[in-house]
Amino acid sequence: MDRGLNAKKMKKIKLVLGSASPRRRELLSIHFKPKIKSPNINEAVGRGETPMAYVKRMARLKWQALASGLKPGEILLTADTVVIQNKKIFGKARSPTEAARMLRKMSGRAHSVSTAVCVGGLKSRCSLRVVTTRIKFRALSALEIAHYIRSNEWRGKAGAYGIQGLAAGFVDTMNGSLTNVIGLPLEESLKLIGAAVSSSSRRH
Repeated sequence: MDRGLNAKKMKKIKLVLGSASPRRRELLSIHFKPKIKSPNINEAVGRGETPMAYVKRMARLKWQALASGLKPGEILLTADTVVIQNKKIFGKARSPTEAARMLRKMSGRAHSVSTAVCVGGLKSRCSLRVVTTRIKFRALSALEIAHYIRSNEWRGKAGAYGIQGLAAGFVDTMNGSLTNVIGLPLEESLKLIGAAVSSSSRRH
């Protein structure tokens, strides 16, 4: 984080979170009082599009969809998170059956979680950063998967799990940012916000 961006200054930043994710809001609310806006974009994966190209494109599209509505002094942050295994994207499961299938594929195997974060102000382009965390699940039994599906924690989450809940017990090893897996790499996001604030101050 920008060394000049102390707790007092952070509280004064007019941060707009371009996401309806309660997890991202909770993480940012540690330091800010973000205004919440939800972008309306097409989130379909392009034909032949790689997971990394997709997550970057989504973060930028969300930012572009909301940037024109910013007020002077506001900083907009958008993000997109994908779970990747064998170069395939595991998105949000649409049914209990699909969620269980994802968990079976990740059982006993490694996968990665990548989040693209896009931050910028009214008269600037967004600065983009991608953070990746590598995770390996221990072998999961059919009963464990069934219990998790019944908990409904899989709903609305990439890869059909939330590491901050019951699925924390699925993790064998993790290499990288925990907050990234929750939905927003906080350390890297704070650095991007600090840089955007500094850039905005110089322009004014």
